Amino acid sequence: IDKLSDAEELGQDSILCVVEGDSAGNAAASGRDTKKYGVMRLRGKMINGLKEDDEKKYYDNKEIELLLYALGVDPNNYNPKKLRYGKIAICVDADDDGYHIALLILANLYRLCPQFLRENRVYWLRSPLFIEQDKNGNPLSCYYTNEEFDKVRGKLKGYIKRVKGLGQLNEKDLKASMFSTTGDQRMDQIIYSEEGIEQLCQLMGTDIKPRKEFV
Repeated sequence: IDKLSDAEELGQDSILCVVEGDSAGNAAASGRDTKKYGVMRLRGKMINGLKEDDEKKYYDNKEIELLLYALGVDPNNYNPKKLRYGKIAICVDADDDGYHIALLILANLYRLCPQFLRENRVYWLRSPLFIEQDKNGNPLSCYYTNEEFDKVRGKLKGYIKRVKGLGQLNEKDLKASMFSTTGDQRMDQIIYSEEGIEQLCQLMGTDIKPRKEFV
């Protein structure tokens, strides 16, 4: 399956990174710890599981098939002991399109295996917006928001790399940020709540009125 690079060690401690596009997915695959992380590549924006009423069309969707296979999930009989990956890490660009893709991933997980969400198995693996590098291109420090970077902007002595998407990260960048083992990784757990699910359904569902009110 060319859209899936499995981790070497599957199970409760392994993490499936869901990434938009081949370039970002290939980058993530090159910088990960292959024992722990798998990478699933999306083809742009996924089908919206909270809008698609045609069951056959939905379950015949290639990305839905791949997601179910990668996780080891039977939508009709969820069994956490049979999961191929114990966690999912959403890896998207830090822009509006990236956030929309993250919501689509959450919407599909809620339709396919809501218990997976309730067990707090979903994480947001953030990508850096700025990387300070030395003259040889080695990462010195990473900044994940504009606010973080603005606080140190005038104090940095290295070269600044502005990251516009995951595909711009090379193996060194990834090992210093998203897949860092020295504390620079930002992987935030997405905590389940009924209020959060209600808002997800309002934003991603078929009723237009709640979205208009939210905007």
